[in-house]
Amino acid sequence: MTHAAPTQDTKIKWYPIASASRFPKNLGMAARIEGKQIAVFNFDRRGEWFACDNRCPHKGDMV
Repeated sequence: MTHAAPTQDTKIKWYPIASASRFPKNLGMAARIEGKQIAVFNFDRRGEWFACDNRCPHKGDMV
């Protein structure tokens, strides 16, 4: 007997949350997307943006 393992949707989805000018340079800000809190960082010095879960996996605290 076999059965398929549950799959996860791995497609990249983009969500408008705010104008880029509202994010502080070289700092982060939290946003709520579909009921989940996301930390968004504007690394202006490097010209990069980064987003992740707004919870530390080790301590469970907000980042």
